[in-house]
Amino acid sequence: MTELIAFWGTALIIAIVLVALRDVYTDDPRRSSSHRPPRSHHDDPFSHTGAWFH
Repeated sequence: MTELIAFWGTALIIAIVLVALRDVYTDDPRRSSSHRPPRSHHDDPFSHTGAWFH
C-alpha cells in the first residue's frame, strides 16, 4: 500500500511540474508572431564612430 501511495504521489508531482512548465513555455512572448523585440538605441555605445572615446 505504501508503494502505491508513493507511486501516485510521484506521478502527481511530475504532472504538476509538467503543467507548470507548459504554462511557462506557452507564455513566452518570443514565441508569439506579434512579438517585436525592442528597438536598439540609435547611438551604439560600442561603435567607434559614435563613441566618446578614441
